[in-house]
Amino acid sequence: MNVKYLAIIISSMLSFASHSQNDLRFSELVAYIKQVESPMVLQQEDARVLVSSNQAQVITSSTAVNGYCYGWLDEATFKKNKTEKTRLFYGGEDRFWLNPLGSRFSLYYGQKKIQQENWKVPDLFVNAIFPKVEQSKTKVTFKKENAEVVNNIGTTFNIDIERQIILYTKKEINKILQITIPEEIKSVGFGSETTVTNRGVSWEEKKGLITPWAIGMFKGTTTAVGIFPFSGNATSLDLSAYFFNTEKDRVRIKDSVVYFKTDGEKRSKIGLPREHSKPVIGYYDYENHRLTIVKYTLDKKGKYLSSDEEHLEDPYHGDVVNSYNNASDANGSTFFELETTAPAKALKTNESVSHLHQTFHFEGEELFLNEISKTILGCELMGLNNVLNSGK
Repeated sequence: MNVKYLAIIISSMLSFASHSQNDLRFSELVAYIKQVESPMVLQQEDARVLVSSNQAQVITSSTAVNGYCYGWLDEATFKKNKTEKTRLFYGGEDRFWLNPLGSRFSLYYGQKKIQQENWKVPDLFVNAIFPKVEQSKTKVTFKKENAEVVNNIGTTFNIDIERQIILYTKKEINKILQITIPEEIKSVGFGSETTVTNRGVSWEEKKGLITPWAIGMFKGTTTAVGIFPFSGNATSLDLSAYFFNTEKDRVRIKDSVVYFKTDGEKRSKIGLPREHSKPVIGYYDYENHRLTIVKYTLDKKGKYLSSDEEHLEDPYHGDVVNSYNNASDANGSTFFELETTAPAKALKTNESVSHLHQTFHFEGEELFLNEISKTILGCELMGLNNVLNSGK
């Protein structure tokens, strides 16, 4: 065997043995994932995106072949997949679910009472493989036909789901975000477009509707702050808060921005409704100088489904964007999520609803990142290390 090749194998084995999979660099993670499945790598110059047919999800992305990986992965589930030859969902930077999460039309409690002990994620979001229908160097398309989900009151939805993942060029990122990325800044950007087509009877609001929901799972760290620009006056802001009281050290509203602690250490979640949402959210890791921006399609006149467990008079006035922060485990910080959703529509047979969710990462000097943040998020990055633990 070639000595150089043997050295690479040994190096990879040592990396797997000495690090959590969430510490691996991109090339190491690709090799690690290949122990269980055959992932697809999209590449454009230095930028990389790792994609799985499991839910047609983006596992992670990176600005370089040996760069930092942004997606969070559940190590315990991955190991179970390896030992038991299963294909259970194990995290990732862009995954697909369907809303609603809450209300009498929820998809996540079976037909039982809507309360935490009855929570159950449908198999479609746990172990479904989405067949690949097309792939190029920078794009891959999956399609899952004849899928079925049933809501809490028993309404059945027969659907086809198409997921297209695209890795953008630097020029395309500049055009989408209307910026000019400085030469000193490393970047990667990709988009997921999810289309749900009704293959059953026409849907009715009184029986419940469903809609695409994009969820990105990222690594929680004490140096990361979620950034959520909002429209309107702060005094009238209708901020949803789940699982926690809005303590000052976890959430703060300042200068038309909601700041949220994304440390992966305490279970908490926030959300913004349509009237206060803007089509961009993000987070910043101020220690490692990594800025993430999520852009999505927002319908200012659309109806958005509720995430609330309570029985609501109007289940069509829910959140457009959410951020969920998970609790820590025995190994320390876990993950947080940046989530966006499409508006609900009463689709007739063979009609569709689509949702575009785009993720961009920028790495480099804070001075340059600050200009990007001010342009897109309307937020100064300087001093974010104090925004949640001081009055500054």
